Amino acid sequence: MVTIARLLNLTLVVPKLDKASFWADPSNFEDIFEVRHFIDSLRDEVRIIKRLPKKFGPRYGFKPLIMPPVSWSNEKYYLQQALKFTSEIEALGKKLFRIIQETGPYLALHLQYEMDMLVFSGCTHGCTEKEAEELKQLR
Repeated sequence: MVTIARLLNLTLVVPKLDKASFWADPSNFEDIFEVRHFIDSLRDEVRIIKRLPKKFGPRYGFKPLIMPPVSWSNEKYYLQQALKFTSEIEALGKKLFRIIQETGPYLALHLQYEMDMLVFSGCTHGCTEKEAEELKQLR
């Protein structure tokens, strides 16, 4: 969306996360990512505001454009761009990594990452070519 906003000379609004999905996650964008870092790091690329002015809301006849998420980028893309986890999430990640290093070579982790989530996320890491194609068709 940053690229589209830049190419079309539009202002980007900090995203609101879907709270009505299957997982009913109450998190906001700012609970996960450092919003100030996001805005500051893209300052020379695109104008970003935290929320849409009320005069552009449904009360005044405006409807948001709804688009399904698409993600085809690898992890290096995200590590080098504007999204930075909050300090709490960074600390949790470091804690998990330390525990994994200290407790041995085996790890069992269940994140309820089921087929519908694989379809939604666009992730095919670890899939066979056939499985990746099936996920592509489901998308």
